[in-house]
Amino acid sequence: MGNVIKSYGELKSFLEKINFQKKLDAISKKYKRILFYGTGVSSNVIVENFNLSNANIIAFSDLKYPITAKEECFNGYKTASPADIIKLKPDFIIITLYMSGQQQKVMEFFKKEVFPKIGKIPVLIVFKEPFLKEFLRESFIKFLEKTPISSEILGSPKGIILEKDWFRIKQKKETERNRKFIEFVNDSNIKFLTYEPVKDENGDFYIKEVENNKKLGTEFVSIIPQGRVYGEEAVVITPDDKVLAGASSDVRFPSIKYNPVFHKIKLPKVQKIEGNAVVLSMPISYNYYHWLVETLTRMDLAQKTGLSIDKYIVKNSTPIQKECLKLLGLKDDMIIENGLNTHIKADKVIASSYFAPVTKRACEFLREKFLKFATISSNYSEKIYLSREDAEYRKIVNEKEVFKYLELLGYKKIILTGKSFQEQISIFANAKYVVSAHGAGLVNTIFSPENTQIVEFLSADYFPTNFQIISHHLGFKHYTIHEERSETTFKDRLSNFKKNMQVDMEKLKYLIENMEKL
Repeated sequence: MGNVIKSYGELKSFLEKINFQKKLDAISKKYKRILFYGTGVSSNVIVENFNLSNANIIAFSDLKYPITAKEECFNGYKTASPADIIKLKPDFIIITLYMSGQQQKVMEFFKKEVFPKIGKIPVLIVFKEPFLKEFLRESFIKFLEKTPISSEILGSPKGIILEKDWFRIKQKKETERNRKFIEFVNDSNIKFLTYEPVKDENGDFYIKEVENNKKLGTEFVSIIPQGRVYGEEAVVITPDDKVLAGASSDVRFPSIKYNPVFHKIKLPKVQKIEGNAVVLSMPISYNYYHWLVETLTRMDLAQKTGLSIDKYIVKNSTPIQKECLKLLGLKDDMIIENGLNTHIKADKVIASSYFAPVTKRACEFLREKFLKFATISSNYSEKIYLSREDAEYRKIVNEKEVFKYLELLGYKKIILTGKSFQEQISIFANAKYVVSAHGAGLVNTIFSPENTQIVEFLSADYFPTNFQIISHHLGFKHYTIHEERSETTFKDRLSNFKKNMQVDMEKLKYLIENMEKL
């Protein structure tokens, strides 16, 4: 693979092609102390898509982890600095880095610093490509960048541009004069209140009012005549061969310039479609939260252009996704599913911003489009506890104790896995009290009735505000119960976001008994 940057899907496809699971199982049988080196997107692909339960993984190592006694975590696994590898004494190392320069540096480190002290041990470089092949490819890609040949024919797009800048450029051709850029300015900063039980200096509980601030920024929608859309990340390309940064940013990489589209000798053959095509897809549309508030709500921005819409470019692979699109009235012939090898060109591509904190507009759009499909019935409970007992991470360690208490107060345990979208809407449209650990299922509170009260459990090291902002937009009371907060960096909090958590029962009981008084 060398220096060719790959997307999440391409990495997964490559690992399946080389039968990585079989290799891993064989290694796991023979070796008892396996260390992974690398904690980038490739390691995430491995952890999320392959069975590691038979492997005794002693740690994931990476340069970003300093020498420290403090515990950090990568997807639930212990982490280690490169300097700690000697102490761990692995008997097998798996390198998941796929940039050849990085691979060479790591192997040099092992040979000079590690192997002399623990003995030479076997190493598997998962993504390995012959140097000459890699060098020739990268040289040819750089040559093509300097030619006038469009990436529609050969090579990669000729750079990145911000939407505002591209639309300011003088439009000479008739097709380019039909460009359009529309901004929707939200309140630049919102202040929202949450409430949490804390103890005063005398050891007595009280409910503390916490003021939070969040910058929402500006949403926009662009109309690109003869625009193209490439790949599973839905990269938007202009007719003059520039990638539009705002509509194409891939959250898996530090910036759009690292996107795989810039490391291709040839993109897939263009599929030309007539009419106007809306880009709904984004890199993490598979996540239920991001599917609802960021993917589907791009439809609302597109509709604000006033243009008729002929096609929607969107992932449509899960039952929930199919159900949502059907409820929105999209017929099969209106949907183009983007994937690894899609390269679509339309008369006009309509692409909007995404991946901003959820806006009031987004909440109102989802309520308007979907609440009418909810069933309002006494068969549903007004008090629900969302359980993550079937989740792979972020579970409540003392859930039995938590639910035993809530059940006495009339709460019903809900597991959302396997439930249809319409069923989930109905559950929340009837729920006036919601208790849950932080998780994507809480996005369904968008469909809850007026004056809903929400209790959200948050860990010591990971405390996002997504659902608190939704509560602010819809006028709900939102309470949080944190584990005791530790002094952590932003990086620590991101690496620990899957940690299981312990609910403080004293805080929970005090909160449930007193939240109605606020």
